[in-house]
Amino acid sequence: MTFMTTVSVRPAGPSELSYVHHLLVAWYGAGTAPSPEALEHFLRHGLVGVAEVAGAVVGCAAAESPSPGHMRLCAVAVA
Repeated sequence: MTFMTTVSVRPAGPSELSYVHHLLVAWYGAGTAPSPEALEHFLRHGLVGVAEVAGAVVGCAAAESPSPGHMRLCAVAVA
């Protein structure tokens, strides 16, 4: 038997910042996960995304742009 799950990906919204930070801390630990301030900066620049299943956030990714024209993935987590 095969089950298909539809996952959608979209930019994170400001109201999700706390949950995204919580999810990243759960995966990386408080000393390694991006700080709330860094996540807020990334979010303002469209560099934080979330994955949803049936309307529930099940994962996130954050990137950083160290210089113009360059981007690197800095954190990924799943619930």
